[in-house]
Order: sequence, then C-alpha cells, then structure tokens
Amino acid sequence: MASFRKRFGDETLREINEMLFAPEKKLLYIRRNLGYIDNLMKNYDKLSPKQKAELDTIRELYKQQKKMIDNRTHTVEDRIVSISQLHVRPIA
Repeated sequence: MASFRKRFGDETLREINEMLFAPEKKLLYIRRNLGYIDNLMKNYDKLSPKQKAELDTIRELYKQQKKMIDNRTHTVEDRIVSISQLHVRPIA
C-alpha cells in the first residue's frame, strides 16, 4: 500500500475508497429515508394507490440491492430495473 501512495498519492486512495463504498452509503441513505417515511405514515396515511405501489417497489428495490451487495454479486432474480415500469426486466 505504501508504494501505491508514493505512486498515486493519498487523494487518489481516498477517491478509490469513496467509489468502492458509495453503493453501501447510498443504501444507508435509502434505509434512513424509508424509516422517515414509515414514521410519517403512522400519522398521515394519505398516499394514493400509485404512491403506495411505488413505495412498495422502492422497498423491494432496496432489498434487492442490499442482497447483491451482501452477497457480492451483480445479479438477483427478478431484478427491478424501473420503479415506474415494473414489467421491464433486464435482458438475460
């Protein structure tokens, strides 16, 4: 690691670490925001059916992304590609 620092510098090492851990950080933000939404939903249950469906889709998308990161894979069964178009699936 010391030779890498000599060659590229500490700043590059920080950038690489940020790129490697960016997906995990994004998932933490999504989990936090879903928690906020759950707390708001306890007091105000005024989502339209479309909004409820999209929220359920986002929850499922979060589960799929977490599963891929935890298992260090790039695939998951029935992966969601589009929040608004659930019928769209990746080409195998």
